[in-house]
Amino acid sequence: MDGFAVASSNGKKRAVGDFHHLLDAVTGKPVMDIAGVYIAAPSGLLADTYSTAVFVSGAQRGMELLQHTKDISGMIVFADGSYRKTYDYPGQLFE
Repeated sequence: MDGFAVASSNGKKRAVGDFHHLLDAVTGKPVMDIAGVYIAAPSGLLADTYSTAVFVSGAQRGMELLQHTKDISGMIVFADGSYRKTYDYPGQLFE
């Protein structure tokens, strides 16, 4: 993973009960079906920005964003333990 920074977003650290700080961009409620997002990007700033953006966009829109953005790849881990990742995501966290 030379030349990449990795960042993640999840709602567990800043949660009060079922309410956490990462809110769905459409409903304004906490995103509950995503457990975490991992992003690899050329810089830490981009990785951090995209990890939050993908999380709050939801799985479908988040994956579309990643698939259409050059040099940014990622993985979405769902609350049930399943995951989706871009074809070029360099990590193998769960394999």
